[in-house]
Amino acid sequence: MAFTLSQIEYSSDHDEESEDEYATAAPKRQKVTNVWVEKEIFSNKTKAETKVSSELWGVPVKNYCKDGKHVTYYCREHGKLCQSKCKLFYPSTSLDIHYMENELPHEGGKIKILNSELKIFVNNLTSIGVTKPNKILHAVRESGLTEPPKSVLCNYLARKRKKQAKTHINVSDFLIWCQQHSEMTEDDLCSWVRLHH
Repeated sequence: MAFTLSQIEYSSDHDEESEDEYATAAPKRQKVTNVWVEKEIFSNKTKAETKVSSELWGVPVKNYCKDGKHVTYYCREHGKLCQSKCKLFYPSTSLDIHYMENELPHEGGKIKILNSELKIFVNNLTSIGVTKPNKILHAVRESGLTEPPKSVLCNYLARKRKKQAKTHINVSDFLIWCQQHSEMTEDDLCSWVRLHH
């Protein structure tokens, strides 16, 4: 026996009122329309990308259209919750690169990375021997800079230590280190040798 679509009836376990509750439960995020303001025009790709990487921008998203390529960068300091963005536009009709920004303020969440001013300040402190996060945060507060969360500072310090640490050692370096640390002078040996007279 074959059934056609018109012969099959569908029955729902819940009524129409409960369907309306589910539909209105999650409000949608309000979409922001970007008004792009052109700031600079570059003739070289490396200069344009250097401009973007030297500031707060990261996380590029590429879009291709008939006009050209759009590369949108989100705020690196506050993440994707921040509405401030910049864009590099590579038009298909010319070799120029247009740098644009939307005029929205930087806001929308916790600071996720240290800005360049804080990085310089923290690097200066670590170079003189201040390596504890609480002491660094106290110095940041006294200097009047914006104080980052402690977890962000700890992550930055851990990445910095990891970059500075030597991860691989070869056998010849290890043998040289062993020879340097195994030599003992006679004064060092006197405390271990027991004289019998």
